[in-house]
Amino acid sequence: MAKLGLDLSENKVSKPSVFTTVPAGEYRVVVAHAEIKEAKSGGNYIEFGYEIVDGSLASAMVKDIVNIINANKEAERIGRDRLKTIAVATGAKNPNKIADTDELLNKTPFAITVTVEEDGQYKNNRVKYINILTSSEPVKEEATRSKATSKKPWE
Repeated sequence: MAKLGLDLSENKVSKPSVFTTVPAGEYRVVVAHAEIKEAKSGGNYIEFGYEIVDGSLASAMVKDIVNIINANKEAERIGRDRLKTIAVATGAKNPNKIADTDELLNKTPFAITVTVEEDGQYKNNRVKYINILTSSEPVKEEATRSKATSKKPWE
């Protein structure tokens, strides 16, 4: 047995990510997580977690970042446009005035179009589009769809 003699009282227990990397495609989702965070460069963004609601990847979570306050006004405008699209897609009462991210949680399902980007050894999803669905509109699930590349912490 090797003795360490380390004092870890100042260290934190790291939380495993609940987000998974899913194959590129279109998924029907709900907003399961929305948290306002401060950007390293200043400003704020919302970290969204979209939970896939059906198909072979049901319950997998896909991460999306939406700028809401940014020094780059074009990035801010694009982020706020996306936020309004999410608000409309979720059926928010007034998509022009969102007072709290909780207004978007676990509401009407909508579709997201996802791509996979590789950064060296890591694969990450990028949400390309938010697609507002009508109640009768199905979401295409590709026949070649595989399981998510990472598991949830409890699996």
